[in-house]
Amino acid sequence: MITETDKSFVIASSRDPRLDSVKFCLILLVVTGHVLESNQFNSISGGTSLWNWIYMFHMPLFIFISGYFSQKKDSRKFLSSCWSLIEPLILFQLIWLAYGYFASGEIAIETVFTPMWGLWYLLSLLYWRILLQIIPDKILLNKKLVIIVSFAIGILAGFLPFDRFLSLQRTFAFLPFFMLGHCMRGKSLFIDSKYRLWCGLFLVALFVLLCIIKVDNLNLNHTDPYRDITGMYIRLASFALCIPMSVAFINVCPSTRWIATQGKHTLNYYLYHVFFILLFMKVLSRFVFPKNLISLFLVVSLIILCISLLLRIPLFQKITNPSSFFNNLGKRTA
Repeated sequence: MITETDKSFVIASSRDPRLDSVKFCLILLVVTGHVLESNQFNSISGGTSLWNWIYMFHMPLFIFISGYFSQKKDSRKFLSSCWSLIEPLILFQLIWLAYGYFASGEIAIETVFTPMWGLWYLLSLLYWRILLQIIPDKILLNKKLVIIVSFAIGILAGFLPFDRFLSLQRTFAFLPFFMLGHCMRGKSLFIDSKYRLWCGLFLVALFVLLCIIKVDNLNLNHTDPYRDITGMYIRLASFALCIPMSVAFINVCPSTRWIATQGKHTLNYYLYHVFFILLFMKVLSRFVFPKNLISLFLVVSLIILCISLLLRIPLFQKITNPSSFFNNLGKRTA
């Protein structure tokens, strides 16, 4: 159920701001997951359970929303949308390659073509947009076929010798969520608010269950092929769980104007947060402090706060796509 306040909030924009709020909440999970992988927090109590809980659904849901907002475009708009991904991909890949070179003194050729940190998402999203553009409309209209085939590809990809190189394994593994999102275009993703409590309890129950059974890192990144048949079962189980988890998460995310506004800048948060993680971990390594979930959430909050303040400077919103910045500058000076 949507309240009158929610209605005015949604009507104010043709794009449902509640989905932008969900994207911002997902960015919080992205940052939390990456901080958990740092040397300062990778062994905290409950950390592995939290990491598994996050990775069960946060990237599939992010990719689902990307598919939900994706559609076929005319040639000019399509090329522009591709360039909006290629430009930050090349720019930030060069930055990380330079960082790696100065840190180690060498760069392997394979590394050049392996997206660093979270840049795999930009490359995979580029692949998916191209795929969506070239698939005939007649096939896309058969949504059941598209979903079944894409999920089959996502599962079977683990048997192929693809890994992080050119983000191939992740592209195939996460393909079904992009296509599922596209097939859901125009449909509401929100359920009656009376079920919100149950959605929250479901998510909490899964986290508690993971804490109780204390499983190791389940490798839910889907970066590499299966080591054995167990890998396929883990991917199947994670795919089955991530759908109800995603539905629950969408419907428990708070939505305010500030959160929705920040959700429109998730690409900037996604690209910049790694720099802040490295900085914070370098600083924290000089201090003795309690390493637990509370300090983890404090660090994540500080990182988000720093980026939100940084994005108040227009230059840092434009730097991810320099060409658009210079094009707009040229129009103003013409």
